[in-house]
Amino acid sequence: MPQAGFLFSIAGLSFTLVGFSGLIAALGRDGQRTSLLVYRLRQIPEMALASALIALISIPLVDLAGSPMLAIRIASGLAFAFTAGHVGLLIVRMRSQTVQLRPSNWVLAAIIDVGVLAVAVLGITTAEASVYEWLLVLLVTRPAIAFVIALNDVMSR
Repeated sequence: MPQAGFLFSIAGLSFTLVGFSGLIAALGRDGQRTSLLVYRLRQIPEMALASALIALISIPLVDLAGSPMLAIRIASGLAFAFTAGHVGLLIVRMRSQTVQLRPSNWVLAAIIDVGVLAVAVLGITTAEASVYEWLLVLLVTRPAIAFVIALNDVMSR
């Protein structure tokens, strides 16, 4: 299992992204609230809170499971399930809100999401702490990139 400091750092970074998305929402002018920005500002806290929760439950999960390897497998499975479900939810939401993403954003999202899913499968099969650390980093990368894109959209208007 990764060191507690690493897990708490991932959780702290995730909670920071939640706060930053709220700051963008609060500071943005009404004319900037496009359907795309609203879409992004909703997905950032969803992804960030999930990554924080997965990082934070890691320690009690070891106690509950009785084994760091089993805890990594369970947490990796949770990360896989969340990411797969969330990707599906985002696609449905995007279509219902008629949000259009740039092709570069699709490619970037696909690369990160496939990376998360692949590393989650690797975490389930190997149960190695280093793989789980990479999984947590990739989980935080999803909302971080969405935040940078949303910030860029607000600043460019």
